[in-house]
Amino acid sequence: ETNFDGAMADFNQAIKLFPNHWLGYYYRAETESNKTNLDDAIRDCGLALKFNARCSEAYLLRSRLFAKKKFLNAAIDEMSQYIRLNPTNSDGYEERASLKIQNKDFDGAIADKTRLIQLHPQDKWRYQSRAMIKLRKGDLDGALADMDLVIQFDPQSAWPYGSRAMVKSRKGDFDGALKDMDSAIRLDPTNSSFYADRGWVQLEKLEKANFDSALADAIQAIKLNPKNAEAYTVRGQVRYSKGDIPGAIADFEKAIELFDVNWSSSFKNLNQGWIDFVKDDYEKAISSWNQSIEKDAGWWRWQLQPWIEKAQAKLQGKKP
Repeated sequence: ETNFDGAMADFNQAIKLFPNHWLGYYYRAETESNKTNLDDAIRDCGLALKFNARCSEAYLLRSRLFAKKKFLNAAIDEMSQYIRLNPTNSDGYEERASLKIQNKDFDGAIADKTRLIQLHPQDKWRYQSRAMIKLRKGDLDGALADMDLVIQFDPQSAWPYGSRAMVKSRKGDFDGALKDMDSAIRLDPTNSSFYADRGWVQLEKLEKANFDSALADAIQAIKLNPKNAEAYTVRGQVRYSKGDIPGAIADFEKAIELFDVNWSSSFKNLNQGWIDFVKDDYEKAISSWNQSIEKDAGWWRWQLQPWIEKAQAKLQGKKP
């Protein structure tokens, strides 16, 4: 067991003996961070930098501390200082891109991912990562171009086909998306997520003929992984579309139970919105879905906007 209190006592003694040396302050800041004394840790990072302005690790730590406090602009500024001192270190760009996504600065995040590609031009996953940000931004053509490059690098890897299918689906190319999902499943036939994702695409085609196919994919996904929350969400939508309201609610509630453990809270709002919708509580459904979009920097807008419009039409007494 880590003895943080003992470490604090040692660092306090070191600072007492060497009050103008940065090292004691930096290590005390690390210890305070582990003890979740965030403000004290931030203060000690500042003292470390006072005595050593090139202590890049203090900028890195202070950035992470600001991020924990949800001070995203400050966290980005600190990470930029870390990058200034370590311009070829990938970690700084990765973390800053993540912070910028949280701050909804998608162009800035794409710029950081582009720098990572310049540093690692043969790393296919850098292109996929950039594609997902372009997708979040709504730059579908840019996302598709990046995913095409990933598949050119490695046509035998399953995940890029699944990611490209997501892009094609948002472009309305559902047949192309299904073809890519078929390729992903062919390359990795025991991956539960691929069946759930193919089920999503089947639903997005909005053709009754696809409900049975989506249901089959959801059932197979659950069979392969009973804790695949996304699969319950897909099955819940199919059940709702088929008029099985109790079954749909049960699946959405199961998805929430699993999402609480394994996923971000935006997925809880996503499924809660569908529960509200099928219970005819359209105002709550809209609120839940807007919370999901807000929490995940707009990621679910493409999926939820049609449902929000349906709920708004219901409220207005119109047929969606």
